[in-house]
Amino acid sequence: MTKPFFEQPILNSPYAVPTRHHALDADGQPTRMAKLRIGPLPDNRPIKHTITFTAAQDALIRDYAAAIAAQDGLSEAPPVEKLVPIIVERLIATDRAFRAPVRRVLPTVPRKPPPHSE
Repeated sequence: MTKPFFEQPILNSPYAVPTRHHALDADGQPTRMAKLRIGPLPDNRPIKHTITFTAAQDALIRDYAAAIAAQDGLSEAPPVEKLVPIIVERLIATDRAFRAPVRRVLPTVPRKPPPHSE
């Protein structure tokens, strides 16, 4: 196995911090950048779901889309496919019961009955 890094090294001053490549670690390998704080980015690719509405739900969501179009001065209502993810996201974000911390109920320890005094 060849190590091209060592075949043509970049020479730096032995008295200064390396300026032309990363410093070497304890094993003699070039060091890498420090890890960034935010970590890996989330996967924002859309995921397609197929959902079914009843006729009443379909009419309701289309009326809601028409109301949004009227409110925002749009020439036509936004498509249901774009509206539903926004509705779901806002519903979940504002659902206090969902966002509340889970309160665990500790198991009750059975108490011993008091001794009978005669």
